Amino acid sequence: MAETLVAGVSVNEVARRHSLQANHLSAWRTLARQGKLVVPESAGAESGAPVALPEPSGTPVTTPIDLIIGAVMLRLDAATPAARVAELVLALQART
Repeated sequence: MAETLVAGVSVNEVARRHSLQANHLSAWRTLARQGKLVVPESAGAESGAPVALPEPSGTPVTTPIDLIIGAVMLRLDAATPAARVAELVLALQART
């Protein structure tokens, strides 16, 4: 996801390079903009890249998190820390 923040790089280009669907990558970009996804720093990324923010107080989110990369799907508890989700995404991408 961090690669898509580099000036001149398109979502479709990154998706093809990593065998991902562009719409999944776009959804991750949306989550990152909302502060719900940790984005590792990447050389050349635009300044002000999104970072995970603490969940707002109020009703806790209970919807499970589904990570789908290629033929692999992981269902995570909604309370899974964003940093752990990011680690799993990177590990799954490394396998494909």
